[in-house]
Amino acid sequence: MTKGLRPPPRNIKDLEKECRQRRLMEKSETSFDKRDQLLVHIWQSKNLGRSIERPSILLVGTSGVGKSSTINHLFDLTDKNAVAFAKTSASTSETRATTEFLLTVDSPPERFGASDLRLALVDTPGFNDTGGTKQDACNFYSIKGMYDKHMGGCKPNLVLILIQATDTRIQGENSNLAKSLKCLKALKLVDSKNPNVVAVLTFSTSLGEKEKKFTKNVALKKEIVKDTLFKFLHVQ
Repeated sequence: MTKGLRPPPRNIKDLEKECRQRRLMEKSETSFDKRDQLLVHIWQSKNLGRSIERPSILLVGTSGVGKSSTINHLFDLTDKNAVAFAKTSASTSETRATTEFLLTVDSPPERFGASDLRLALVDTPGFNDTGGTKQDACNFYSIKGMYDKHMGGCKPNLVLILIQATDTRIQGENSNLAKSLKCLKALKLVDSKNPNVVAVLTFSTSLGEKEKKFTKNVALKKEIVKDTLFKFLHVQ
């Protein structure tokens, strides 16, 4: 923990107490300091049905889609800038498990000036793998158990849907993507009013070596994904 920094409030009672102490309701946004801004972000997140104690990113994608590589890229997990993720809990269903990894960092004064900021990365088993519909059902209850038991029934702050760019089975009611989206909708973890979904195209360099072809293919793939997300999740 960095000296002089305080952790953020972890529950509604502490959040309300600090907001009153800092008289946030009496201030204008232009007078907010970094701590005030952090508290406002937490309050807004609470109002959207997200967890105060455990902000989370849910990773969804079939096996081999590149979830680990995406995490490494997002958090710059290189040898020179290593960030430790601690495995905290798992919800196991037969042979597959939904696993939570907790990232804890201190935010510098120029950012939010808080210590012990936490982010949970929830890695899920892939749908539509070789295990068939029985395994998909097990995976479904594994994810549901994680959010019901460990996240207090709150929605993820962000749902990252990883899609392999070269997958030719994206469109259609019975496509792998459609089946995954139907499962996500049934889990009630997607917020259509305040969308928390981001689609990530992995292995996109395979869409073309030349810039013109690559740009065209990426644009076409993005439109297909956007249409599919709207059709099954009602998000844009």
